[in-house]
Amino acid sequence: MIALNDSESKKTGKTSPKLENAQETRDIILSTAVSLFSKMGFNGVSMRVLAKAVNITPAALYYYFPTKKDLHKAAVLYSYKDRDVPAVAMLAVNDAEQNPLLVLEKFIYRLSERFYRDEQFMRLVQWTLLDAEHDENIRNVIVEVVYQSHFASLQKFLEQLAPKKDCYMLATFIFGMVMQNYFTLPIRKHITDHQMEMEEPHEVTRRVMQLLNNGMSGKT
Repeated sequence: MIALNDSESKKTGKTSPKLENAQETRDIILSTAVSLFSKMGFNGVSMRVLAKAVNITPAALYYYFPTKKDLHKAAVLYSYKDRDVPAVAMLAVNDAEQNPLLVLEKFIYRLSERFYRDEQFMRLVQWTLLDAEHDENIRNVIVEVVYQSHFASLQKFLEQLAPKKDCYMLATFIFGMVMQNYFTLPIRKHITDHQMEMEEPHEVTRRVMQLLNNGMSGKT
């Protein structure tokens, strides 16, 4: 159990964890929140349940995150903690001398690998997309975290690669093809003749790139 600072509580009316444990505790809260939200969605997780899972008091949890909406937004951002810079932008800078199509291929591979290797992240994305239909706050998080950063970065890159194409739709198709492939995998893997090796990131990347090459090289 995280110790509480009584003097701080008397001054502010709030209980707060000791400062030396603050960052570590916050990371544990967010890691646990990502796990729970990925299993049950926003509405399926209460602050009391989360506090119990982290082994802190509800008061300590509210010190870090005043509302569940604050916590959910932070959890989504935390799940992207290793994606602060959009992958396609980072690759484009690091691989400036490479063929742009190879940069795009690397991006699709990284995206495929994330969904293939990290089921918890994939489930969180699924739940967040579902919850966003009914919650404006969650919808704003998706717009801020995904569309105004990662999606926009990919679209801008595609505009340089295929300036005569509808790059908004191309970006939509790229994210859609990869995400939908792994979203439907739990069902498709039970279909007769399904080959699991076809779901490997390198194979998904190969198929997506094949479709994109045909589309981007064709007539407008």
